Amino acid sequence: MSTHSLARSMLLFSIVLSGLLSASGSFVYFEVIERTPQIDASQSQIGCHPATFTGENRQLSDVEAIVANPENACLEDEDDELSNPESYSGKTIIVRRGECTFAEKVRHALAVNASAIVIVDNLPGHVPVEMQMGSSPNDEENRYNDPQQEPNGVGIPACMAFSTAWEVLAGAGVSGVRLSWTNYRKYDLRDERLPENDITHIAVSQLHGGWDELPAAQATFNPEYPGTEADAVLVEWDSRCTNGPDCDVCRSLPHQLSNHAQVANNVAVVLLRPDPTDFCVEWIYELVVIAEKARAVAVVFVNLDDTLWTYIPYLVPVKFQIPLLNVMASHGMALAHRLDLGQEVRIKVPQLRYFPEGCQEQVAVCIASGPMLELQVSRPLGLTALLVVNFEEEEEGEAAAAAAAAAAA
Repeated sequence: MSTHSLARSMLLFSIVLSGLLSASGSFVYFEVIERTPQIDASQSQIGCHPATFTGENRQLSDVEAIVANPENACLEDEDDELSNPESYSGKTIIVRRGECTFAEKVRHALAVNASAIVIVDNLPGHVPVEMQMGSSPNDEENRYNDPQQEPNGVGIPACMAFSTAWEVLAGAGVSGVRLSWTNYRKYDLRDERLPENDITHIAVSQLHGGWDELPAAQATFNPEYPGTEADAVLVEWDSRCTNGPDCDVCRSLPHQLSNHAQVANNVAVVLLRPDPTDFCVEWIYELVVIAEKARAVAVVFVNLDDTLWTYIPYLVPVKFQIPLLNVMASHGMALAHRLDLGQEVRIKVPQLRYFPEGCQEQVAVCIASGPMLELQVSRPLGLTALLVVNFEEEEEGEAAAAAAAAAAA
């Protein structure tokens, strides 16, 4: 598997970059601030994947939500309007995915002067996709996907939410929904920064006692985490999620892991395969979605070479409870081999935290406490970036920090 295939061919991952939004990670959402019947606080933040053409309006602190008519906002004639067009003005329009293009839905929302549009996925269990304008390379609407041409995209927030959001926003008996967009952010390559996360270690139990510490990179979407110790379990995928699958069927399953019962309350170990193109995972954070459904306590993701990838997704529409850590191939393959042999392996995941505000300006110094020697940011694809960390042991911690600082300078 090559580094350059992360966006849609290597395990079909597409990683969206993170210009970190707050000390709590890169969870992006809008808020339900009023609704009948009332909902608890855990449902009030609706994760929503920003479209490439989204706008931003942080002044939208209290706006009414309205369901499109028809619900999918698809019209037979492009010159037609949604029913009762005047009723949408200044409101957030809630639309079901399907039947017509994202661009058509957005055009119809703009035509009735909506203040924002939420397209709710129509596939249960599906992870929201990255929406784009334009139907061909020469389409004039492609400019809305480029923040250098259209800094605020189409001018209004536009994002896709999980299918479960429909019941919250437009379900039977729901009324009086009001939303806030003050915490919603758009994607902009110019906001790229190195992540505020640490190159840390996990500890793996050895066959004859003792522990080995393995370098591990954590994802920028990881939560603050108290640390844990649990058994390691190598994940096994449901056959409907591999071997040329229908991915909509895979994602509609209650669990994508055939051994989800064994994964529960343990550390899920995910091993990449050399030819993973028949695999139903599109986004790197989807691994954590799947692991959380199986009630894992953490995810250890095994790379296929001896580098560490610190994933920098710009915006993640999920607030996670468990972390993802990436380990190098030479370490991870040995771990997987022991699990294949039926050996019991314990893993200690350390406490994870975010650095103090301002640390991202001196990231080389901030994370040079480990055996890191070199930091490099590469952009092999327009929407993909990896923090590649090459490890070389240094005898003195201060020497490692000085080398990293010099490289950054």
